[in-house]
Amino acid sequence: MTEIKKATIRKSVTRKLNTAKYETCDISAEISQEVEWSNEEELLNKSENVGKIVLSDYQNFEQKTLEELNLNSENSARNDGPTCKMKKEDLDSL
Repeated sequence: MTEIKKATIRKSVTRKLNTAKYETCDISAEISQEVEWSNEEELLNKSENVGKIVLSDYQNFEQKTLEELNLNSENSARNDGPTCKMKKEDLDSL
């Protein structure tokens, strides 16, 4: 007989959006789910399903947030840091 184990799976998605010059908006979704599993493959499948749920929740929440704040994709962008490679001369000015 296979032993049934319990685990808590936590997944989250966070994104920082530039909404205007010197203004950002952090949007995140998080889920924590307790699951029962009997082998590693079953645990990984359940973890993947929790990931799909949190991603779907995040996407819906981001869309509603941008609509509510009257932002669109043209006026907001992900904050991934500098848009071009920095050169050594750029660091000298710091």
